[in-house]
Amino acid sequence: MNYGFIGFGNLGRALYLSLKDDKNLSFAYVSKNNKRKDIRSMKNIPALVSFSDVVWLCVKPSDLPEVLAELRKTELNGKTIVSPVAGIDLAFIRKNLGKGPELIRIMPNLAIAYKKSVTAFCADKKNSVKAKIIRRVLLRSGRVIDLPEKHFDLFTAVFGSGPAFLLEIMRVFGNMIKELGIAEKDVNLLLADLMAGTLVHFRKNQNKKTIADLIGGIASKGGTTEAGLAYFKKKNLDELLAGVITAARDRSKKLNTKA
Repeated sequence: MNYGFIGFGNLGRALYLSLKDDKNLSFAYVSKNNKRKDIRSMKNIPALVSFSDVVWLCVKPSDLPEVLAELRKTELNGKTIVSPVAGIDLAFIRKNLGKGPELIRIMPNLAIAYKKSVTAFCADKKNSVKAKIIRRVLLRSGRVIDLPEKHFDLFTAVFGSGPAFLLEIMRVFGNMIKELGIAEKDVNLLLADLMAGTLVHFRKNQNKKTIADLIGGIASKGGTTEAGLAYFKKKNLDELLAGVITAARDRSKKLNTKA
């Protein structure tokens, strides 16, 4: 089966890296900006469509209308179009492409490159053979959650944008510990180990304890952790982080209205 990527930025490349070891798949891409040597390059969208059984739309939301206009000029009958474009629903894509292709919407994150993504999945033909094949392929790259489109905006905010929000917290931690005189490369390694260790602890205990229980197990009465958590509460951390997620979710909703 042939997979073609329109756009080959961070997400397109991450998808390719997660799938490239499958010997049953062949890959190509078309992009204005990237010239890669490890994947076949096509000169234009019609050439890519001709090559592809499955076309992956890995472009920015603002670029999607132009891409769809180009796609509509090609022969799409029998093709499958997979869109990880944030904020753009299947109805918009169907309106622009007509009845020819089968449509699938996904929302992965960049961890898909390491086969650790949490990916939302919604197909316009839920029980079709093609949809089941794509879903199975994505399962090799992490967890796949079947999700109604109405929930994609919130999912995008948490799981699509979430890695950046967690990294922002790590950045703040990193800035604080620089005064220890540790080299920046070592700071990053320490932060990575901090996150990895915390995630191991969470994963091993999440079936029997709540997150609040796990926090309580670290925070001794009158201790340093309790003092920090009290400051979180004083500054309404819950409200702040909920606002971050809400802002990302609302932006996702707005992208669809602007398309």
